[in-house]
Amino acid sequence: MDVHHADALYALGMAAFKTGRFELAVRMIGRAIAVNDRQPFYHANLGNALQAQGKTDEAVTSLQRALAIDPNHVEACFNLGNIFSVQRKHDEAAACFKRAVAAKPEYADAWCNLGNVLKTLKRLDESVDSYRHAVDLRPDLADLWCNLGDTLHQRGDLDEAVTCFKRTLALNPDHAKACNCLGNAFFDKGMLTRANAS
Repeated sequence: MDVHHADALYALGMAAFKTGRFELAVRMIGRAIAVNDRQPFYHANLGNALQAQGKTDEAVTSLQRALAIDPNHVEACFNLGNIFSVQRKHDEAAACFKRAVAAKPEYADAWCNLGNVLKTLKRLDESVDSYRHAVDLRPDLADLWCNLGDTLHQRGDLDEAVTCFKRTLALNPDHAKACNCLGNAFFDKGMLTRANAS
């Protein structure tokens, strides 16, 4: 094998990554980048391997390099947004998730994570819009309906929130958070008997 062949080195790195050998993955993908540093997915997956090692700052740098080459690299946007979210850099996270959904409007996970950070930022109208996109794409996911309901409740839309919590429970009758949230919504509506039942 030609050890200077970037794609082969990258493939070896990805094989190592998929089997949990993150140090080897970082080394092999790094060697691929040394041969060809213009492939955004090399940098993006180096970032993922570094993140798996807990090297967050280095992961951010690699993901940003991927985006410098391809500003619409969806996975790099998404993964960078997740890191910023964990770091409580919510404005930066929101910007990354917005880039991800602009590049790939059918990306339900990115819409959901955008909704999460916007809710944290108290931008409830935008958060509701993001969750609506997510549930339109994945109406089968109970957690999405619960997130939408919780944000609607915070916004004061109690009837719509109740509908979302009921939809959550129809999909997953054991969804504890939805039971609690539904009870809180009934309480705020003055429906104490239903609140206690929930």
